[in-house]
Order: sequence, then C-alpha cells, then structure tokens
Amino acid sequence: MSVDEDTETLIALLLSTLDPPFPDQSVLLDALANCNGDIKAAGATIRAVSFKRGQKRKRSNVNLKGWL
Repeated sequence: MSVDEDTETLIALLLSTLDPPFPDQSVLLDALANCNGDIKAAGATIRAVSFKRGQKRKRSNVNLKGWL
C-alpha cells in the first residue's frame, strides 16, 4: 500500500464515523495528524469543534417573521 492509499483509507474511515455535513479534507487531515492517525480521537476532535461552532451559529429568531 502506498502512502496515498493509506491516507485515503484513513480519511474514508474517519468520514464513516462522522455525520454530514462533512468538514473539508484539510480539517480531516489536520485532525488525523494531531491525533497520530487515531481515527476515534480524530473524530472526537472534529465533533467537539463542530459542536462549538454549531452553538455559535444558533439564532433566537429562526421564524420567518424574525427573519424579515
């Protein structure tokens, strides 16, 4: 197996642990690198960051009247 195949396999395995919408490939690679290739740890890291970002985007007025 080449290095590219190993990386592609790790990315595919990592994506299989995440829910859509999926982050960019650079985010996946950074998480894998920071977690030394540990797929479970990388997934947990991405989910933690996504959860924090999701909280910031939450709006109190999500109905049409509040939007207009």
